[in-house]
Amino acid sequence: LFVCVEAEVPDASTLTLKSTNVHDAQLWKDDCVEIHLDPGTTGLHFFQIIVNWKGTVYDAYGEDDNKGAGTFSMRPEWDARAETAVRIADGLWTTELKIPFASLRLAPGAKAAWGVNVARARFSPKPEFSTWSPLDPTRGFGQPTRYRRMELASFDPAPFWWSCLPPAVQSTWSETQTVCRVEAVLINETGRERQADVVLDFAGERRVARETFAPDAKRKVAFDVPVQKMGRHRLRLRLTDAGDPAATRFDWQVEAEVDDQPLKLELLEPAYRDCLFASQKTPRIEARLHCDPALVGRPIAIRLQGEGVQTEPKTFAAAAARQDFAFPMEDHPDGTYEMVVEMPGVKPLVRQIRKLPPLEGEAWLDARGNLHVDGKPFFPFGWYMGPLDREPGMNVVLRYGVPDTNYLDKARVGGKKVIATPYPFTSDLFKHTKMQGTLTDAQAAEITTVVEAARSHPALLAYYLVDEPDSEASG
Repeated sequence: LFVCVEAEVPDASTLTLKSTNVHDAQLWKDDCVEIHLDPGTTGLHFFQIIVNWKGTVYDAYGEDDNKGAGTFSMRPEWDARAETAVRIADGLWTTELKIPFASLRLAPGAKAAWGVNVARARFSPKPEFSTWSPLDPTRGFGQPTRYRRMELASFDPAPFWWSCLPPAVQSTWSETQTVCRVEAVLINETGRERQADVVLDFAGERRVARETFAPDAKRKVAFDVPVQKMGRHRLRLRLTDAGDPAATRFDWQVEAEVDDQPLKLELLEPAYRDCLFASQKTPRIEARLHCDPALVGRPIAIRLQGEGVQTEPKTFAAAAARQDFAFPMEDHPDGTYEMVVEMPGVKPLVRQIRKLPPLEGEAWLDARGNLHVDGKPFFPFGWYMGPLDREPGMNVVLRYGVPDTNYLDKARVGGKKVIATPYPFTSDLFKHTKMQGTLTDAQAAEITTVVEAARSHPALLAYYLVDEPDSEASG
């Protein structure tokens, strides 16, 4: 799909650049154009592609959030893989985009018409937002039911009618290497038999398999990929015409975690932050060990150590796939402990657990996710940025930053708990224009100062880390 947008710009020196100008940065703060696409005019989803005047792209997939309010959850992990070209000359800013149909998840049987919108943001001499479609000006550009209708002439969407169940990634452990089995179920909805190449890019490796797909049928494909580096990897699964790698018909991307530790330790009690809080009055640690199938039947030993304590190991002559065990904690002093799991031929698994001294105002979650404060169930019910003497029936106030410890002292006297960002929201260091993927040294120092001053105060309930998470991909 090729798109060309021409925007008038009498004076190119007024073009604004406030973002960090990298892929998926906050390009909407720059002078930019936006393309919104709703293939099939569903009104339930749309694709958003922003291009700033430097040619940098932000792309996201918006899904209806099922609130019945016409609002959408945006998923910036979607990648349009769009190519762009920008030219600024003769009073015009021209942007061209080449968008692969394979990235747009075309649905079989969808209406021929597409919902399409083109929008622009400019900031000099004053902020101005314009849109080709007649949108509600109070609700932003994410309004697919209001996008103009357009049909693509001489376009056959059928070759792109593929779908995929989320790929499954399973690590298989051995003493020599870690191998990941990647399995995906592809569904041919194109209406006829297709021969295609399935291309997997994962952990620096590429695998290709030629498969024949019957019409309207599912087919599982599987790849074994040796992985050298543990951690998160981008998994990309593409489907191309057989023998023609340029003819991509389907393109799926997802993040996957790879871990070479074949033993997994699940703490059942305590269930929150690997800490035994004093008000929990929990007499013991309860845990469950999960073993890779290749290790079932091997001997295993588990011990708890720390603060001068060395417990008698729990030993099992033949480990099961799931092994439950417990260690008493009532008579052990407060402090930091290590739970160590040892099995011949496997690197030890170590998990740190802390037994905490009493602390007024301590908050923790039980195994069901229920919040407790000082050992009692607590249901937070409050307001945003309101005065501390507001309605007495409320017990929490949410703030952007903690002005000083005097504020927390007043909250404590008034019987209120505070949820706050761990930095001054109005600080110049944390303006939107200075936000990026990682903290600067100055930002980290500012957060450290706030946390050290407030972390043990009885009035502090929690830190507010994500603003309006319902609008983010990983809320």
